[in-house]
Amino acid sequence: MMQEQLRKNIAKLLQDRGLTQKELSYILDIDASQVSRIMNGSGSLTLGHIEKISSELELRPIDLFTYPDIYQKPADE
Repeated sequence: MMQEQLRKNIAKLLQDRGLTQKELSYILDIDASQVSRIMNGSGSLTLGHIEKISSELELRPIDLFTYPDIYQKPADE
């Protein structure tokens, strides 16, 4: 379940930043087909992948788990 949420968060982050899965493959230094498998749930993200993504996008690794919730203001503000 955590991997699924992480994939959703990364997909949302890529969309918000205007990045493609192909660009993510460059960040991770892996084949685009492997990124596709990771993003559709048939492949797994490694800690190394999480570190590379967060570093390249200038985020903390924990931000990939909490995105986009930590960047949204509460409705009452």
